[in-house]
Amino acid sequence: MTKKVKAAWVAALRSGKYSQGQRHLEYGGKYCCLGVLCAITKHKQTYGAVRKLLGPELADKYQDMLVAMNDEKEKTFYQIAAYIQRYM
Repeated sequence: MTKKVKAAWVAALRSGKYSQGQRHLEYGGKYCCLGVLCAITKHKQTYGAVRKLLGPELADKYQDMLVAMNDEKEKTFYQIAAYIQRYM
């Protein structure tokens, strides 16, 4: 993932433009944090696209954590953006 994509992703998560949903990258106009990444980069809403966007190393290390933060721990997009900015 490039620094430019990371910055755009963090900004999109904090923008309030995307409604947060769970269990799907995008469904009914609601997005998980990884769905927002696909949306801003205009990639199809698939986990294969997410892996490509993150890069294999980041995907292996962080994809499951981000899904858990979004779906199970119900962290807000703002909290997830802070995590991405700090750790990824």
